[in-house]
Amino acid sequence: MNLSNNVKIVVSVSECHVDVVRDAIGKAGAGKIGNCDYCSFSIKGIGRFKPGEGAHPAIGEVGKFEAVPYRG
Repeated sequence: MNLSNNVKIVVSVSECHVDVVRDAIGKAGAGKIGNCDYCSFSIKGIGRFKPGEGAHPAIGEVGKFEAVPYRG
């Protein structure tokens, strides 16, 4: 195995879209490890962001850091 050909992709997505995104990534050929396809790892956490000028955030204010905990 040539390790220089391996790439790790990290994607943040709303929980309601996880399966759709995972399926699209797998169909595109990503997520292969050995003889397994559609490999992925999921974790729930805290989303952090700072809306910039011109943003219209649903949560938080432009120019201020925001942290949104997982809501399950």
